[in-house]
Amino acid sequence: MKIKDLKTAVNFAIEQEQNAADIYNSLLERSSNSGNRKLFEELRNTEYDHKKKLQELDLDNVESFNEDDNIPNIKATDYLVEPDRNGDLDYEDILVLAAKREQKSYEMYKKFSEIFKDNDKLKQLFEILANEEKSHKYEIEKMYDDIVLNEN
Repeated sequence: MKIKDLKTAVNFAIEQEQNAADIYNSLLERSSNSGNRKLFEELRNTEYDHKKKLQELDLDNVESFNEDDNIPNIKATDYLVEPDRNGDLDYEDILVLAAKREQKSYEMYKKFSEIFKDNDKLKQLFEILANEEKSHKYEIEKMYDDIVLNEN
C-alpha cells in the first residue's frame, strides 16, 4: 500500500490493528487452556480498541490521540525468540509473541514517521501510533517480568 496522505495512513493503521486482532482471535479459537484463552481475548480486544480509536480519530486534530511519550523499554522480551504461532503456546509464549508483535508495530510506525518527516500531520500521527505500540509492549513486558521472571 502506498501511503500518500493522512487518510490513507489511518486506513493502513486500521488494517494493521485488524490483522493483529485476527491473529489473536485465531489463537483464541485454537486454545483450550482457559488462562491462555482469557489472555488472547484481552489482547484481541486491545487491538479492537486501537482500531476503534483510529476509526474515531479526528483527522483535523491528530493531537486528540496523543499519549505520554515517556514510556520505558524494559526489553524483557527483546532477546527471546518469537514462538511459532502454529505450535502449542503456553502463557510465557503468548506474552513473548504479543510483545514481539507490539515491537514490530512500533518499528513500522517509527519508520513511517521518518519517511513522512516533511508532512507534519503524517509524521505526528505515526509518532503517536508508535508511542501507543511502545506503551502496549511495556505493559506486556511488565506482565512477563511479574509472572514469568519472578517465578524463575
